[in-house]
Amino acid sequence: MATGRSRSIFSGIIQSFNSKLKFSNNSDLVGLDENAVPNRRSPLIYSQIVPLERSLLKFAASESGTTGVGTVLVINTGGAIGMQKVEDVYRPKQHFLTKYLIQMPIFNDLKFWDRAPKTTSEHSPDRGRYSTQTPSTVSVPLAMPLNENGRRIIYRFLEYNTLLDSSDCNLEVWIKLALDIEQFYDHFDGFVILHGTDTLPYAASALSFILENLSKPIVMTGSELPIDRLRNDGRHNLLGSLLIAGGGYDIPEVTVFVQNEGFLHSFISAVLGGSLLPIEFIADYETESFTTLFTIWKWVFDDFTKLRVPNSLFLILQLYRGNRIVKMATTDLVAFTSPNSKPLAEMKEVVNVYEDRIFRRTKHNSKKLTIQTNLCPDVAILRLFPSISVEAVRSFFKPPMKGKLHVV
Repeated sequence: MATGRSRSIFSGIIQSFNSKLKFSNNSDLVGLDENAVPNRRSPLIYSQIVPLERSLLKFAASESGTTGVGTVLVINTGGAIGMQKVEDVYRPKQHFLTKYLIQMPIFNDLKFWDRAPKTTSEHSPDRGRYSTQTPSTVSVPLAMPLNENGRRIIYRFLEYNTLLDSSDCNLEVWIKLALDIEQFYDHFDGFVILHGTDTLPYAASALSFILENLSKPIVMTGSELPIDRLRNDGRHNLLGSLLIAGGGYDIPEVTVFVQNEGFLHSFISAVLGGSLLPIEFIADYETESFTTLFTIWKWVFDDFTKLRVPNSLFLILQLYRGNRIVKMATTDLVAFTSPNSKPLAEMKEVVNVYEDRIFRRTKHNSKKLTIQTNLCPDVAILRLFPSISVEAVRSFFKPPMKGKLHVV
């Protein structure tokens, strides 16, 4: 619950919000803060969105039990993770995801905001205030609880004014995302981008080439199901992305954080022909393979009730290189794979980062972040197959095509 002091402070902020902040017609990101950052390159970003207050970070670092503070900028472009059901149809809903995260203890430590001094409590979120003032949910700071290492991750959550579906995302959107990251690159330890999953691999691959000389983690993620569904993949994906981006890990790449099949899940699924069937069904079979499988299930569930093995044997949360991932399913929570490329990190009982798989700049390469905006869209993939006609190939090579990739 908000204190009387914070409610009175906030009421004054809201009264002056619309009068002081004038949003550009071209703006895709909007914010609420008392400071400003010059808008230098991107005409599509609102310059009032600013880094987290120094006083807030200083206070967080001084708290007992805190070993460090990580800062993350989260940009919500849209996708299923923030959709809400309206008239039996799921649609991207403005501010819905922000309001949800504010009320979730794993994403926002309200006790931390109660302890914060007056100078920072003006911008502290709580479920009562921000759920009734829609404009103020566009840009808010949120603080995660201390992780197992005593690190506090504080992140600013931003939304695009127009939330995009996967089918709306293209090269222009990804260049704009890169410019948004560039503008605040020096003010955050890492970045998380929420994106529709159908075009997420394309976005991650494009950004991996648009953003050159990275020295910070850029983690992209999304979900197949909205985050407010009782059973969903969005909570794990967003939580893991935040822990990677703000956890102090040296992973200077564009990456994708998703869940994948654990060992036992893959084994059982393979034995059963791709489906996890009830134990009662398995028990009807007397073959050696099903008897063995039935024994495993009994060991795992201990008389079908008590789980005795780590969850990572069923599902495992993994971080992949952005330009090495593809989507393989549209109706499965395990929707992505990375052929011939191992994960950069995995979240099991602890976070395992595989240092030898990460691309890092050499000590002699100290170049600043560079954004490549001069990109050619006239590129396509030609998939060759038996009996493809010469006319089809010739037609494919006609202008304006400039780049081709032949897949056999």
